Amino acid sequence: YVLAHGIGPAADGSASATDRLNALVAGFGLYERGGDRPTLTNLSGGDDGKATRIEDLALLYSAERVPDLPVPCVLLEVKQAASREATAEEIYAASRQAWPAGTAVRNTSDLPLIVFADNIVRAVYRAESWEIASRSADAAQWKFTGEVDAELEKQFVHKRVTPDRVGLKRWPAHGWVPHLTSARPGL
Repeated sequence: YVLAHGIGPAADGSASATDRLNALVAGFGLYERGGDRPTLTNLSGGDDGKATRIEDLALLYSAERVPDLPVPCVLLEVKQAASREATAEEIYAASRQAWPAGTAVRNTSDLPLIVFADNIVRAVYRAESWEIASRSADAAQWKFTGEVDAELEKQFVHKRVTPDRVGLKRWPAHGWVPHLTSARPGL
């Protein structure tokens, strides 16, 4: 396991201290996995302070970039897909969580859905249909039903996808990234 990676020069002392704190939390987090008595009571559960397997870092840093993304498509960040123990069925189930799929997405037949975690593509599906998962006063959330796209999986799975491929500086926290046209948002 690696407790911290990709740490650049700190802009200030606070960032450097945070990096060190996250590395310590990652180390204690590894210890927590094997014990029945919690050592830390303030683990946030976020990505900060998460130890990473060497094999996963090797994949992350050695993976070639994805080829040009199909247009249209939707990228789905599904953190559960990063687990090396996750089965194809578990990745599909996690990918079918509620998403803010607008009319343009839902009306696009055979829309490719590219599932990634930790910037690595884990699966590719073709959306066959959408059903409402939840509705609020502001918007509805939708779940897709689809099949694996074996041809696109050969091109994309285990390759690195980064936000700049769709004109973004970082992935949105909600994990939903529609890529419906070749137009790119302002950087």
